[in-house]
Amino acid sequence: VLFGINFAHVFKRKRASKPFQPKLYYFISDSENKQLEATLKKEVMVQNHVKDIRSTSEVIFDASVFSYKSIIQHIENLNRQNKLSYKILPKNSNFIIGSNDSINRGEVIHFKAN
Repeated sequence: VLFGINFAHVFKRKRASKPFQPKLYYFISDSENKQLEATLKKEVMVQNHVKDIRSTSEVIFDASVFSYKSIIQHIENLNRQNKLSYKILPKNSNFIIGSNDSINRGEVIHFKAN
């Protein structure tokens, strides 16, 4: 039985998936971050709420404004919508971190500090 479980787990990891390419970025914060926008090379919508998020977007939460508990609650609620991906900007940092799915490895995107 253990062999079957391990085999299934290894097989599951090898599944290839297309990288998610967001059409729009939402930075959920109380202020904009020009360095983040310059790094992403796309327009970043800044708002202090999670209403009116369009599908096929990436939502970036500012952990200096929201607690991790509230960020997770927002992600759980937003998962009911169309395809979205999520990243978190940790407090006092110059990178965002997140994964687009539960199988593949996440990514860290560095940018110059404000």
